[in-house]
Amino acid sequence: MSNSALVKHTNISPNKTSPRNNSIQKITIHHMAGNLSVESCGQVFQNSSAGASSNYGVGTDGRVGMYVEESDRSWCSNSPSNDHQAVTIEVANSSTGGDWPVSDTAYSAMIDLVVDICWRNGISSLSWTGDSSGTLTIHKFFSPTDCPGPYLEERMPNIATSVNSRLSACTGINSSVISAANTLKTQGIIDTPAYWTSNFAAINYLGDLLINMANAPKNTTPVAVPNITSAITRLVNKGVIASPDYWTNNHDRLLYLTDLIIKVARRLA
Repeated sequence: MSNSALVKHTNISPNKTSPRNNSIQKITIHHMAGNLSVESCGQVFQNSSAGASSNYGVGTDGRVGMYVEESDRSWCSNSPSNDHQAVTIEVANSSTGGDWPVSDTAYSAMIDLVVDICWRNGISSLSWTGDSSGTLTIHKFFSPTDCPGPYLEERMPNIATSVNSRLSACTGINSSVISAANTLKTQGIIDTPAYWTSNFAAINYLGDLLINMANAPKNTTPVAVPNITSAITRLVNKGVIASPDYWTNNHDRLLYLTDLIIKVARRLA
């Protein structure tokens, strides 16, 4: 069982059950009830007397923290039955009180994280039923709380729809991504195709990028590409990508993606 390659901060909590006693079948979304960074959230979960934790947290800036590995059950939803099946996610609020909103950046990063978790764990679609029977659940189903707040709760149907759309698209190109990853290995650009086939769902359009990278003509001798900005420009000029701003903003969100882009840019004919 793997963890998300989107993680930027790790602080493993003592508050967990290791290992979980069920397979991962659900996602449970919470809010932090404050604008905590992923570092601050992790510090809260270091308090063993509080008896609380989550698998992941998402900050207002979109950074992802990990506090309990996916192989273990977090103590998050006041329901051992749910949490043994669920990966739990705490999302920072952009302001406190009211409908407890979250930033657009945090919301987008949360979607990426949920897609990633579902893809790696074989969850083909999320169901929002409005109660605990669905595969997308919220804290208030299991405890007398308003968590995750009105802002996120009213968006749960849209979250399920967005995630399912992404999962469907990834399924549609999965065989092509597998072929592309194997080609990139044959070309001497990557060493572990399985990493990319397991993790491409985490970043929207990454599967298409991998396919384009594999299909682009290559030189046997690398050229000089000093940095990621130069690499993205070269990929644009060679017709590998059409949206440089998107990759400028997202290349550093997934582990090893920056290095991959630079390596491919150096080999383009």
